[in-house]
Amino acid sequence: MKMWIFNCKEVSQLVSQSMDRDLSFTKRMGIRFHLMMCRYCARFGQQLKRIRELIRSQEEDNIPPLIMDDKAKASLNDLIEQRKKS
Repeated sequence: MKMWIFNCKEVSQLVSQSMDRDLSFTKRMGIRFHLMMCRYCARFGQQLKRIRELIRSQEEDNIPPLIMDDKAKASLNDLIEQRKKS
């Protein structure tokens, strides 16, 4: 990547990364500059932020427990073993 001039692909990756970890000052400024110029990346950033907010707003009570029967568990274990061999 260049010093702080990023293309759309780089910005989309950095915006996503910035939600999980802190970015350097240079990268943050490069993102901000790009977002001022590119409405598509700005919209992408807003969408990611909104998705994250929606996920966080869900209460754990609303999430049904994951229950698998023995057949499903065996099938999943078989798939895992096949992937390990590949």
